[in-house]
This record gives sequence, C-alpha cells and structure tokens, in this order.
Amino acid sequence: MKKQIALLVAVLCLFSTAFALADVNKEDFHYFENGVTLNVARVDGFSFYGYNEDWTSKEDNLWIKKFKEYLNIDFEYAFLLENNDWETYNTQLNLAIASGMLPTACSVNRAQYEELIEGGYMADMSEMYAKYASDHVKSMVEDSPELNYMTRDGKLYGLPVVSPTFGTYDMLVIRKDWMDAIGVTEVPTTIEGMIELGEKFVEAKLGGENTYALCVGGAGMGGSWGGLQGFFMGYGVPWVSNNWQLDETTGKLYYGPTDARMKEALLRLQEMYKVGLIKEDYLVTGAAASFNAGEAGIIYSINYGPINAVDLYALDEKVELIGADIPTLNGEKPIYYDSAIPGSFLFVNANATEEEKRAIVEGNNLTQALFSDFSYDWGYHRGASPLVAQNESPYMRVLYYGEIAEAYETGNTDHFTSANAKTYYERLVAFEAGDRSLGKYHGIYRVPDGTYGVMYRALQEDRMRNTLYVAPSTESMLEYQGMLDELLVNAANNVIMGQDISVWEAAVDEWYATGGQEMTDDVNEWFELQ
Repeated sequence: MKKQIALLVAVLCLFSTAFALADVNKEDFHYFENGVTLNVARVDGFSFYGYNEDWTSKEDNLWIKKFKEYLNIDFEYAFLLENNDWETYNTQLNLAIASGMLPTACSVNRAQYEELIEGGYMADMSEMYAKYASDHVKSMVEDSPELNYMTRDGKLYGLPVVSPTFGTYDMLVIRKDWMDAIGVTEVPTTIEGMIELGEKFVEAKLGGENTYALCVGGAGMGGSWGGLQGFFMGYGVPWVSNNWQLDETTGKLYYGPTDARMKEALLRLQEMYKVGLIKEDYLVTGAAASFNAGEAGIIYSINYGPINAVDLYALDEKVELIGADIPTLNGEKPIYYDSAIPGSFLFVNANATEEEKRAIVEGNNLTQALFSDFSYDWGYHRGASPLVAQNESPYMRVLYYGEIAEAYETGNTDHFTSANAKTYYERLVAFEAGDRSLGKYHGIYRVPDGTYGVMYRALQEDRMRNTLYVAPSTESMLEYQGMLDELLVNAANNVIMGQDISVWEAAVDEWYATGGQEMTDDVNEWFELQ
C-alpha cells in the first residue's frame, strides 16, 4: 500500500526538469535517407490557417515541413478531420477497428485503446521506445500514469502522449472590482464566508436587480465553468468521476461521489437556491452567459482559468478577476481530488514495419523538442502535430506560473525554460499596460492570485489527491459507470432545486444496487493486491 501511495505522489509531482529547454539541432535527430511515409488519422482543430506562409492548411503547415526537413518523413491520411470534429473521428476510427483496416498511427481514447489491445492490433513498442526515445521525452513519461497504464506484462503497447497527466480542478474566481466596490479586502476561506460575500454583492445590487450570490452551471462531476465540484470538495467530497478513495474505517476503497458528506453540502445549496442566491433556471441558462452578463461576482471555475470571461473585459473596463483556493468548512486549505488517468494514447499498428515504428518514435522526439523551441512561438501558432494533437497539459502550464512569478519578483526574464511561459508573461505585462484584449491571461497567470497560482501552490504543498484506482477500467465500469454517474448528478441537481434529501439517499442506494457494488468489489479486489 505504501508503495502505491508513493507512486501516486510521484505521478502528481513530476520533476520540473521534464520541461527544460530542448536544443533543436538537426544533428540530434535521425534522418531517414530513403524516406518514410506514415499512414495516419488525425483531427485538426487549428484556427490560424492562412495566418502566414507557415500555416497554409492542415495538409501543408510548419509541423509537416519540419518532419520532412529533420526526419524525411511524409504523411498520407486514412482520414483527416478539422474543427475538432472528434465525434466523426471516433466514428470512423471505430469502423476502422471493426474492419481491421487501421492506419499505422493515430490518437485513440481509452475505450478504443482497450479494444485494440484485446484484438491484438497494438504494436509492442518497448524496444523502440527504450532505444530511440529522446531523454527529453523519457523524462516526461517515466513513472507517469500514461507509461504505467500502457505497460502490460512488461511490454509497452503503443506510445504515451508526451504531455504529463494533470487533472482539471475547480477553484474560486471572484470579481475583485466588486469586492473593492463594497470595501472588502479579504478573500473568504470558509464556505460560509464565501456565501456571506455573495450576499453582500446581492445586497449592493452590483449586477443589477438580478444579482446572485453564486453563479452555478450544474452539479457535473468534471471541472467546469460554473460547476459545483469545488463547492463539494470544500466539504471534503471527492466529487469526480472515477475517483476512488480510502475509507479509513474499513480500509477499503469507496466511490468518491457517494461520500456521505454530500448530504450536508446539498442541503446548504438547497437553502441558497430557496432564497434566490442561486439563479432559478441555472441548468438551462448557462453559467458563462450569466457571469459574462454580470449577474454574479463569484463562480467556481476550472483550473485553466476564467477563459470564457473575454466578453466581460470588453463590456466592463472595471472588471478584475482573481483566483483563490476553494473555501472549506473550517477555513483550512483544501484538498483537490481528481482522476488523473490517461485518456489519450498514440496507437501504433501491430503490422507496422520496424522502420515505421522508429519513425513514430523519432517523430515524437521532434514534436516535443519543437514545442520547447524559443525560436518560434509554437505555443500560439502551433497547429497540430501530424502524429498527435499536440497540446500542453495543464500540469505544464501550472509550472509556468513559478517562472512568471520569478520574472515579476526579479525583473529578469532569462530564466524561462519555455517559450510559452515567457509569452504568457509578456501578455500579462501588455494587459497591465492597457491591452484589455488580453484580460483572460491576466485572470489565469496574474501574480500572486491568478488561477494557476492557486494550483501551483496546491501542487507545492502536496494538496492534490489522485484516485487510488489507476488500473484499466473493469468490465463493470465500462457497463455501469456512465449511467451511474448521471444518476448521481441528476439527484444532486434535483435536491438543490428543492426535492427532499431522500432523493439523494435513494440515488446512492440505487447506485450500489445497479452496478456500483460490483464496481466497488472489482476495485477492492485489485487494491488488495497492491
């Protein structure tokens, strides 16, 4: 058990050296003299095609040119979609799996990965990864959830996507300009203090006649704009899908969202709803629209910040947003829960040639090296890598905060290890100099109370808890979990809007009776072997 917990801590506290600047020299990469053509499938969500000569189209852009220049790799497409059309992509990929007509490499989700493993379609990449993956890539995935998840019987099937896993957490976002308007200087640390601040906003009618104490979007289990995950975690509830925690009294794992403390949290929200502190039709009006309309000054926001508040900065020049730890019942610093389990993987076809396998590994090396290249702003005009829809993970962006804070404190910018971190810093400076179009970055990275500052400190203080079940989904999970999560979410919303707390109690009973107990038994059978 101690070994398992130590591993989980290591997973969530990866060394910052994983993000050291890569020196992008051609001599560091293997050039395939005879060329390699990889058949891939991809979704492209890039929106800057036509911006300049580097980004012409999804078939002709700087990524593809660099793959050709550095590695002599070309691409052909089993299918190539755009506009983040993952629904069509997954439909086509599922058809390809059913027919066995699969590309050489592509991004797959967790369910697809398991199906490909079961069908024997996934290549063993152990030797290729060990021999050819760069030190930079290895530093990012060694001991990560991705690598551990994809290693079966000592063999690595496919390749980990080179972005360390870090989950999505809700935190508190407050309109500081509203705090200033009523003369409040202290950010609340307790739930009751947060509600009292919201009541003061309502009394002052800072959002007009229809001002609400808390902007709510619903009780969904994932981090979201206006979700209640942060409120429930303030009560100590691991309100996250697929999060399993230890019951200290029994020594067994239990499903976090069924935590008994949910009842107290729901009843408090019900009281707020009853007296009009929460918008009556919050489930259908949308939290982003409500907050941007100025109807509330407090919202629980996903950890990558108040990014939907762009309209606020355009409409109201006084808007100033700050991030804060989620309040707790007693004011102690909160614990953030998540299920940092891999959801995206790089499929490599079992029929791929040795040269194709190596080309995929070398392509991953190049992708990550270019992403840390200071000579070009890959963070903003990055397009989509031909192999993986390359993206910074939230973990990487949180670590940027430390570098940005140092720049503010010292005035020195020579310490940045990522072009992206420096770019975000420059946007903060530009915003503070008067460019209101960059307001969303200020809410995220402002020093000391940007939303990523909250996460950075929680990371440093070891206040993040991953699920204790990190193995592949069991058959019972695949069959029941989605349905049972929806059951709990619906019951939570119904209680908030006035139904008796027995509705929640009945939902928990139903959860156990219709598959939850089976999932619990499966999870604990695995847990006992750790």
